Amino acid sequence: MPKHDYGKYVFYLGMVLWLLAAALKLVDQATLLGLAGLLVLFVAVRNSWGLYIYASTGQPQAKLQGLFDQMDERRGLIFYAVFFVGLLWLAGGLMAFYGLILA
Repeated sequence: MPKHDYGKYVFYLGMVLWLLAAALKLVDQATLLGLAGLLVLFVAVRNSWGLYIYASTGQPQAKLQGLFDQMDERRGLIFYAVFFVGLLWLAGGLMAFYGLILA
């Protein structure tokens, strides 16, 4: 049985709900920023999980394999860890912190 990735559909649903809340002005701007930060954190968790799977099994997921094809394995892994994991954790954390806690 093939393994399906339902996480992207959860993210798409979150984006649609976020856009609906923004278009109808259901919540204030600070809350919208915090909710967008939570969406970014969701993507960061998914990418961190992909990095963990690669570290434990040695089998890269599609996004990581694409970077390995463009760059060598070492550079692709560093690029993925810095940009697709580290910066998303930082940006999402700051957005969620500012939008939901400080506002």
